[in-house]
Amino acid sequence: MADALITIVLRNLNAILEGEVRPLVAVAGELKKLSSSFTAIQALIADAETQQIENKSVRDWLKKLKDVAYDVDDVLDEWRILHLTSGSHVSDDKVRACSFSPLLFFKKLKSQRRISNRIKTIRERLDEIGDEKIKYQFSEVRRVETHDHRKTTSLVDKSEIRGRSEDQDIVISKLLCREGKGIDVISLVGTGGIGKTTLAQLVYNDEKVKNHFTRRIWVCLTEDFSITGVTKMIMEDVTGSACNLSELNTLQTQLVERLQNELFLLVLDDVWNGDQTEWERMRLPLKCGKHGSKILVTTRSEKVARAVGANYIHNVIGLSNDECWLLFSSRAFAGRERDEYMELEDTGRQIVEKCKGVPLSVKTIGSVMQRKRTAEDWECILKSEIWAILEEAEKGIIPALLLSYYNLPIHLKQCFAYCSIFPKDYWIQKDTLVQLWMAQGFISTEKGSEVEEVGGDYFDDLLRHSFFQDIESDNKGNIIRCKLHYLVHDLARYIAESECRTADAGKVEPYSIRYRHSSLLSLDGPFHNLRSSRTLLLLGRSRIQKIPPKLFDHVKFLRALDLSGSHITQLPCSIAKLRHLRYLNLSRTDIVELPESMDSLCNLKSLKLNRCASLCNLPKGTSKLISLRHLEIEETQELKHTPQGIGRLSSLRTLSKFVVQDEDGCNIGELGNLDLLSGSLEIKNLEKVAREDEARKAELKKKQHLQTMILHCEEKTKDE
Repeated sequence: MADALITIVLRNLNAILEGEVRPLVAVAGELKKLSSSFTAIQALIADAETQQIENKSVRDWLKKLKDVAYDVDDVLDEWRILHLTSGSHVSDDKVRACSFSPLLFFKKLKSQRRISNRIKTIRERLDEIGDEKIKYQFSEVRRVETHDHRKTTSLVDKSEIRGRSEDQDIVISKLLCREGKGIDVISLVGTGGIGKTTLAQLVYNDEKVKNHFTRRIWVCLTEDFSITGVTKMIMEDVTGSACNLSELNTLQTQLVERLQNELFLLVLDDVWNGDQTEWERMRLPLKCGKHGSKILVTTRSEKVARAVGANYIHNVIGLSNDECWLLFSSRAFAGRERDEYMELEDTGRQIVEKCKGVPLSVKTIGSVMQRKRTAEDWECILKSEIWAILEEAEKGIIPALLLSYYNLPIHLKQCFAYCSIFPKDYWIQKDTLVQLWMAQGFISTEKGSEVEEVGGDYFDDLLRHSFFQDIESDNKGNIIRCKLHYLVHDLARYIAESECRTADAGKVEPYSIRYRHSSLLSLDGPFHNLRSSRTLLLLGRSRIQKIPPKLFDHVKFLRALDLSGSHITQLPCSIAKLRHLRYLNLSRTDIVELPESMDSLCNLKSLKLNRCASLCNLPKGTSKLISLRHLEIEETQELKHTPQGIGRLSSLRTLSKFVVQDEDGCNIGELGNLDLLSGSLEIKNLEKVAREDEARKAELKKKQHLQTMILHCEEKTKDE
């Protein structure tokens, strides 16, 4: 992650040095020295990231380097905020001259000097870290970056599933068999990535299985087994809705009512817990099912399979070399000429052998090799020391996956590692993920390109590298959401190390480490270790009703805040302290209105308020959110007012709803400048548009990126 972070910092440094509004000479001098120091160190990062697998000292050195890089980025962001709030971003020289204020000028001068001193202190820290690199004898590695933005609309490609037809037939025959008594348990056992889940999915979706069972249930478990948690997940799958029950007896009683006399198939994917007593308690309500009901378990351990009471254990073994080669070559040689195939085949087969029959390894490394054009590149992968180092270190990370990560373009590395913030088996919304990447500054754009489109290309590239799975699309083929394979999730967490903290169900870690990105189940203090936080996501169905009063004092460098699904009714005015904030999600909360102090959030790009049923008003100063690109207010029935001046937000790409007002709200003409709007726009109260010339000011014909427009016009009364 260090090289990706330094690339972002260097990009931001150069943007300031080459920008229209130049910093003071002293500030510019320090920035140039920083840029030079980072550039010198960056060439050594690739070797350092390989060495840190075995060498804790190198790992600590990289952590210190990343801490400095983050601190630099925070200071650069303060410079941008100073630039945005001082009026210096205004392009009209006459307006700028008329608005000149000696007081503001000297205040800005003082702020620049303070920033200059901070940069000098950080630069001295960086130089000390740079001096330490000598004792590690790092080698310089210059990478050639490749950018491939081909689109993909692929879902799950069954043509890539090889060598499992015999396994599938055997397991299906066991599921359809009605011999024996009680509820039979069938267990699929095999090493990580070998294809247990894929086999279970094939069986689960088989037509014979669908027609045989009256109910099918799929639950993916975590390492932290909880009877109550598993029972709740089964209930949610059965009912298709959220379950707010927390008492085990009540949960099991209701589950019995739901499954009574049902012929069901329950799949429990990725089981780790081998406590036989716990399993007996968990299975108790399942005994109410009809004779012939089955439980299908996938696990890496035969010991666990026996503990869950498996009547039949099916060992899922690796693919044969021939099957692996077919899977590998379908990716690695896509679009190549036959002479290339002949030249690279021998090396390719040796690489495949190192994957040891694991389909996930074969697919992932195959995607890497598709971008390696020369025989030398292929030899480099074959002879990489990563294959041996990881096996000796026993990190639990598959070598092919780590090699795939190391061979990602730099711009994708940070984006992938960030995904570790989500729990295992979590549905990741594509649009949300892209907006979170935007908030962290991970997406680099060239002039004329849309950052959202480039972010979508990043997502598609990671999908092509087999880092995403279980893709779901809408009826137009657009990808909506995805998951990470649990081994890919393990890789992301390994890479992110102490930077990303994930709150898995049943496991709440202490605030003992200063994480940069955190997904939490609650907002209980203390908060002093959140000072470095850039992301706070409140996951699950949190019962939190109030934001802790001191929280925002401790997270001033926050870029992304997600409180969606909680029961908060208001935000404290101290939200104004989060001047670095780019992403704020309050969807599905009980929020009634937002504080006026929010107009200080000059960096905010995404404000999500979808399905806030009680929301009545937006802040009057919404028009001051000059960086806003996405204002999502879908299904906000009580919102009867769009604040004046919204037409000045010319960067808006999303505006879910626009409410026409005839007095102190928005008139239809404010839509005139919002030509970049895309997606869906709902316009309400069109009956309040009195004249044709007034309607023309909306310039609706220029909204060429909109896919859907919903117009509401109600009949006027006689008085109107």
